[in-house]
Amino acid sequence: MRYLVTGGSGFIGSHLVEYLLAQGDQVTVVDIVHRPTKAMFVAGSVTDESLMDALIEKHDAVFHLASVVGFANVLRSTKRTILTSTIGSGEVFHIAAKHRKRTLFTSTSAVYGRWANGGAPVKESEDVVLGPTSTASWSYAYAKATDEALAFAYAREERLPVIVCRVFNTVGPRQSAEAGFVLPRFVRQAVQDQPLTVHKPGTQTRTFCHVKDTVAALARLMECDAAPGQLVNVGGNQTASILELADMVCDLSESSSRIAIVEPPYVGYDNVTDRAPDLTKLRGLINFAPQYRLGDMISDTIEECEQSGTAVLGEGGQAA
Repeated sequence: MRYLVTGGSGFIGSHLVEYLLAQGDQVTVVDIVHRPTKAMFVAGSVTDESLMDALIEKHDAVFHLASVVGFANVLRSTKRTILTSTIGSGEVFHIAAKHRKRTLFTSTSAVYGRWANGGAPVKESEDVVLGPTSTASWSYAYAKATDEALAFAYAREERLPVIVCRVFNTVGPRQSAEAGFVLPRFVRQAVQDQPLTVHKPGTQTRTFCHVKDTVAALARLMECDAAPGQLVNVGGNQTASILELADMVCDLSESSSRIAIVEPPYVGYDNVTDRAPDLTKLRGLINFAPQYRLGDMISDTIEECEQSGTAVLGEGGQAA
């Protein structure tokens, strides 16, 4: 297969490209940042209609990952977050529908917003509960929700064979602490024997998934003929509170760091209590079962940090 991966230099995108190449697929990456890869690289933005038309036409299918990610990045540039997501996705969906190319769009669990049921896993059929549009941290969720609605509009009206994946808390090597992601931040602090800064209250839970499991699920969904037209949760089954995560990082890194509970350093940040995916639909489509435990995710991130001297390789998110 010939795949086009938008945002293929980012955290999830770069791992996906490696997975596809290992399968023997031909891969082209379009991104504004270049990461060394055996795939063909094209420097550019998904908002460039002529570029995207030429690229999408000559590929069999499109993985659309390009966006601004990470709360620190979102809060630094809310306008760019919204415009990159909505305008870029609009171009990709329009051109993919024109050429009738199967497209997998990576959305986010943030679209569920404040949905909560005592920490129970959330199903794709549940209503979303988003905060006020005036709160900057919600801009990412609103943008992705708009992209989802647009994808399904193209599916209904233009017969676009699109798969929408809400990705939950993917972690692993190449993720950026600077972008606001919690695990690489904890790991870097632990390796440097600095306090691990847990944002209040610390009891909030997240369900984590190794990036290798995430990209395997995305690739298999793309190949699944029952997946187009579906909204699918993609994530793991390893749930922990942020305090528990910090404790595990300290233990596995053998760090002498202490844990400090602090106020979030971001203005306009609205934290969510719990977030866990119901994976029933994912299992039904591709018989998916995560292969990595939370300890593996932490250990792999620690190993990268110790080898590189930092937990950061670039911004770690998919570029426009």
